[in-house]
Amino acid sequence: MAIYALGEYTPQIHPDAYVHPDATVIGDVRIGAFSSVWPQAVLRGDYGRARSMLLAARAKDPKSPYIANNIRLLEESAHKAKAVN
Repeated sequence: MAIYALGEYTPQIHPDAYVHPDATVIGDVRIGAFSSVWPQAVLRGDYGRARSMLLAARAKDPKSPYIANNIRLLEESAHKAKAVN
């Protein structure tokens, strides 16, 4: 597998996660226990966390259903991840 830093951000991969040798992981990415990343997948985390970026976008455009839906999905996935761990 190809793992690359992006600026000061380096991927964090839990020892119990599976990342296929043909996958690429770049930057500010966290892969939790029992996760899997399949062949040819590319996971890239740019500068900054998704939640903080979405909250900043919502502050600029509070009526955007796209932003609201993405925040909801992000929070639901974080809640499910805590329930599993």
